[in-house]
Amino acid sequence: MDNNTLQDASELIPNLTAAEREEITEELLLDPIETVAIASSPEDEACENLTTYYFGVSNISERWCVFCCQEGDAAPEFGGSFDGRKEALERASEWAYETEQAAEDVLNEMKDVEWARGAETPSNLEPPFRFSDTTDFVRAVELEDEDEVFDFFKRHGFLFSPEEWGNLYCPTLVDANGRACWVVRTHRAEIRLIEA
Repeated sequence: MDNNTLQDASELIPNLTAAEREEITEELLLDPIETVAIASSPEDEACENLTTYYFGVSNISERWCVFCCQEGDAAPEFGGSFDGRKEALERASEWAYETEQAAEDVLNEMKDVEWARGAETPSNLEPPFRFSDTTDFVRAVELEDEDEVFDFFKRHGFLFSPEEWGNLYCPTLVDANGRACWVVRTHRAEIRLIEA
């Protein structure tokens, strides 16, 4: 959801005053029904630079109205009004889910473009490859080609998750010329061998 698409709720609810808009925004930020944290790019996702959207409901003129906002918004975005609170709550949850899915789709498309761009870059890595780590530097594992490297990483799935290694674990992978390399995996579970 783009900031430019946020609508002034007063356009949809004529009697909504500036004070009421401000109050609704404060309520959303303090006690939302749902929150969704969205990255606007793969780079933002990597450094956890996320924008949080807040979804909630408010009773206005005997109607339950659904709203969404983010910090710093002057007015919340209006998402519909309902006779009952239950329907409004359901809509708020649906809206949050739809927003999250739409953002994820856009982010995945960006990643697909980056991945395709990387696939066009020729590799200078040459087999065989050697894997070693802090548990067994003496008996390093020799891997004949990329396929063997991929099979090895698939059998040792934790290698795809460096955040789980801890400070004492340090694996290395080098090609026949001693160039450092590593296997990366995309959001679509595709893998590639790249220079590190």
